[in-house]
Amino acid sequence: TNNNRIMKWESGASVGTVVAGGNGSGTANNQFYRPRDVKVDNNGNIYVSDHYNHRIMKWAPGASSGTVVAGGNGSGSNLNQLSGPYAIDIDSSGNIYVSDGGNSRIVKWETGASSGIVVAGGNGQGSGLNQFDVTTGLAIDSSGNMYVADYGNHRVMKWNSGTSEGTVIA
Repeated sequence: TNNNRIMKWESGASVGTVVAGGNGSGTANNQFYRPRDVKVDNNGNIYVSDHYNHRIMKWAPGASSGTVVAGGNGSGSNLNQLSGPYAIDIDSSGNIYVSDGGNSRIVKWETGASSGIVVAGGNGQGSGLNQFDVTTGLAIDSSGNMYVADYGNHRVMKWNSGTSEGTVIA
């Protein structure tokens, strides 16, 4: 996070390789500002939650810069914006799910979309079963169910695909 880069460490290596970022803190497409999460898809593309730039970046294998695939329109709550994204996950169709921490919601961005769809939360910050208080972790299972770390409420919630409320599981 503080070095604004993503490192790859081969098994047994004593030195890592910069695979994304590493050009100081900033807003250019070859920079990050405190990245929080990283995922790699089946094609080797690297997805990074660029927290303070309020965007998700995609880096193709070997690329020297990335492209914005979610957010990147300043901090905000419009569906083309993110506010301090933390965690990300990618489903088998290539849809990107974003833990939009500042907006206490999970937003799904379909491939090539210019805006997202709220799929969990988005009902203001709170402790109701349809609310979060800063989402910081996220995982999607093969059935499309979401598991969300709800930091401010000290809980982990499961949201079954297509439901408007979650259940507390931890």
